[in-house]
This record gives sequence, structure tokens and C-alpha cells, in this order.
Amino acid sequence: MYGKVCQIWNRLSQRANRDFIVLFGDDILLLDNGWKRNIEECFTAIQSNNPDLPFGAACVAFNDISFRGFPTFPVIHRFHMKVFGRLLPKQFVNQGGDPFLFELYSRFNASKFASVKLKNTLGGDSSARYSKHEIN
Repeated sequence: MYGKVCQIWNRLSQRANRDFIVLFGDDILLLDNGWKRNIEECFTAIQSNNPDLPFGAACVAFNDISFRGFPTFPVIHRFHMKVFGRLLPKQFVNQGGDPFLFELYSRFNASKFASVKLKNTLGGDSSARYSKHEIN
């Protein structure tokens, strides 16, 4: 499983059985206190602006100061797992999962960047520890 981050996330998310799933790597630094509360508030705000969507039909991304404007480290709700049965399609190996989730929910005006910040210390916009496999 080395270097197959998306597949690892799929396995872990299926076992998590939690309301929220955060796609963290092992090389991030959380820079703000209260990040969990801020993420939950973002989900509530999305629901308020989209009352026809079920709560949790959304994606919230951290503000990654090492790759600004890119939706790294998204958070999804158990709603996603219930509807799709998995976090990401099996075609994803180690690239593209985070923007895929963000884009998926943006089609419903249900994607948002949180104000809380983190820093990706490896990878991100620069080189990773593994060979990148882009999805075609």
C-alpha cells in the first residue's frame, strides 16, 4: 500500500464509522485551534445556503498555506459514504482525490474553504515521497 494514499484513505474511511472524515496526511501541521468547530460550522453554513440538500452533502477543505487555493485535505460527512459506499472511486491511486471531492460537491454549491489553516510539510505543490499516479 506504500504510496497509494487514495486507497489507504478508502480503507480507513470505510472503517471509521464517524460523522466526519478528514483526509489528513502524516506530514501536516494544524495551525489553528478550534479547527473541528470551524469545519462543523462550515457544514452548517453550506446546509443553511442549500436547504434542499441533506446535511452532510458537502465538502469543506482546509486552508493549506503550502498550496493556497487548492482543496487539499478535504473533510466529508458520513452522508458521502452512505450514498457512494466508498470515499473515492477505485481509479484513484495517490493523486486527485482531494480536488475530485471538492469539485463533486461544488456542482451543488456545496464546497467551501474553511478559515482554519494547516501546512503540508511534504508533497503538496512540490515533490512527494512516492511516484505520483495521475488519473486519466
